[in-house]
Amino acid sequence: MSGEGAAIADLEELVTRVDPEFSQGWYRLANLYQHAGRHNDASKALARFRSIKTEQTDRETEYLRKVFLSASGAEQPAK
Repeated sequence: MSGEGAAIADLEELVTRVDPEFSQGWYRLANLYQHAGRHNDASKALARFRSIKTEQTDRETEYLRKVFLSASGAEQPAK
């Protein structure tokens, strides 16, 4: 197996079995797929990367909103 093929296999193992939420793994995998001519797989991996990053950003935004409201003494709406 080529170095690129081994890297792809390692990253596939990482993002499918070890840590499916590891966004940088998906990003790197998308780049390797693209370089290997696996354009459909590259598109899917990049979409997964973007989805994870969006979820992380949304969680971080919500956390910062809660911290700000708590620090400012504003009441938070009941959920």
